[in-house]
Amino acid sequence: TQDWGYISAKHLAIPTTAGLGSESTKFSMLHYKGKLKRIEHDSLLPDYVILDAKLLAEVPLYHKKSAMMGAICQAIDSLWSINSTQKSIKYAKDAIRLIFAYYPSYLQGSKEAAHHIMTAANYSGRAVNITQLSALHDMGHKMAFLDRIDFGHALAFCLPAFWKHMSKN
Repeated sequence: TQDWGYISAKHLAIPTTAGLGSESTKFSMLHYKGKLKRIEHDSLLPDYVILDAKLLAEVPLYHKKSAMMGAICQAIDSLWSINSTQKSIKYAKDAIRLIFAYYPSYLQGSKEAAHHIMTAANYSGRAVNITQLSALHDMGHKMAFLDRIDFGHALAFCLPAFWKHMSKN
C-alpha cells in the first residue's frame, strides 16, 4: 500500500432512528446543488455499530412511523430482488417479523420494543446491502427530495404501485 500520510481511523456508526439501517449499508445519498446523488462504496460500512434504543425515546411519532415504514418497504424490496440470497432473505424476514410483532408497543414508548425495532431496522439495512437498491429506492428518494417528506414515508407511498408492477412481472 502507498502511504498518503492519512491517519487510519475506525468508523463507528450510531443510528438515531430505527429506519433504513444505514449503519449496515454501503449506500448513502448526497444532496448537492439541487440534485440528488447516490454514493455507493464499501468504505461506508462501519467497523463498529452501536444500536442504542434509548436514542429513540425522543424521536417524534411521525418520524418513528415513517422510519419503520421505510424499514418494512426496504425489507420487502430486498425479498423480491433478483440478488436475494438465503442470508438477505433471513434478514428481510426477521426485520418484517420484528416490526409487526413490536410496532404497537414501540409507538406507545416501550423500551424493550424500541430495542427490537432498532434491530429490525438494522436487519433491513443488512438485507438491502446484499441485494442492492432498486427502482423503489430511486422513486422514494426522488419523492422525498422533491416533496420534502421523510424517505420512509415516500417509500410507503410508492410501495403499492411498485408491488403491483412486481406482482405482474
